[in-house]
Amino acid sequence: MGKERLLLMICSWLDFDKMVGACFWEQAKFSQIDFEVVLCHFKRKDYTLRDFITSRKKYEIEIAKSPNELRAFFINYPYCSFFPESVNVSFHKKAVRLFYEYLNKQAIKISLVHAQSIYNAGFEALYFKYLSKAPYIITEHNQFTLRERTTYETRLTSKVLSYAKKRLVVSYDKIRQFASNWYYHDFEVVGNAVDDQLFYYSNDYNAGDNRTFNLVTNGAYVPIKDQKTMLKALKHIDSEVLNVNFSWIGHGSWGKNNEVKLRELIESFDFRNIKIELFPLLSRQEVATTLQKSDLFLFSSLSEGMPISVLEALSVGVPVCTTNCGGVDEIINDTNGKIVKIKDHRAMANFTLALYRKEIRFDNEEISKRIIESYGSKPFGKKLNSIYLESIT
Repeated sequence: MGKERLLLMICSWLDFDKMVGACFWEQAKFSQIDFEVVLCHFKRKDYTLRDFITSRKKYEIEIAKSPNELRAFFINYPYCSFFPESVNVSFHKKAVRLFYEYLNKQAIKISLVHAQSIYNAGFEALYFKYLSKAPYIITEHNQFTLRERTTYETRLTSKVLSYAKKRLVVSYDKIRQFASNWYYHDFEVVGNAVDDQLFYYSNDYNAGDNRTFNLVTNGAYVPIKDQKTMLKALKHIDSEVLNVNFSWIGHGSWGKNNEVKLRELIESFDFRNIKIELFPLLSRQEVATTLQKSDLFLFSSLSEGMPISVLEALSVGVPVCTTNCGGVDEIINDTNGKIVKIKDHRAMANFTLALYRKEIRFDNEEISKRIIESYGSKPFGKKLNSIYLESIT
């Protein structure tokens, strides 16, 4: 049958211009073996009362192509904080229904739905199932908590998990997060994937002992990433290093570019010997190239699933020093980096200095090889495609 099977991947976040959700379209491409994968994202638009009254197009379906040429749909729908929850739920359900009707008119029949995280792709997969009878699976990437969830959302979460053909998570730590919220379903750990056509080892940038020592991180400037701990680690080593460059990729990638506040924070540390470069948003190729020029990836997050930015660093052969934020204990060991306690900036600084002074060394090519063997496009694509086939039998 081959590509006669269509899989609808509903993404909880997706923005091609800002490279948000790149993991979704990359994973979709990897897994197109027995399925053609179509992407979609339901875009909630917040309305004022005046805008709601005057707007003629509250619902709209936009057709697009992902950066890797997959079909994609963006379904815009309204949200009004001044309306009761039941009204906004009806708006959300209507958006799914309109999209279902659109697919029918285009003779697009979905064999399986893959919801990327429960909020809100899982809700949309359940609504779609009510209409189409198409089975769905879930992969949870996000931090899972019921805090600030309404009674309706909590009830619907239970239904989403109960009706899913498979409940996937990116790391074992996610199972703990579900358990702490009293969900004890059978979960399957699938990890995350890295695009090894972009992120691979290259020795083109090794220029000898006197070259600049390059540190790098990748992540939005938001509290859960706790980059202040990382900056504290840099301050510890600032007086003991020369020719050190620190590149911060993607600090504006979550839609809010707080560069003014970020620069104020950095200036408060009064670095003398470490040069800091900020890159609010880079293309995927630019991210890969920046990593390939780096000696160490630093990551100070408080809570993660299985951070793709860490996988990408390892995939190009860069060792990683990270806090024990979740998921990293499944990919980091003595051969490719160091895990330190949450907020332990001194341990992060000590490891960085040891690598800088060449007191510890790593086989960068071997780091890349090992991570790609487990999380590269081919093994991950085969694994996901097999899960898809199991879910429609």
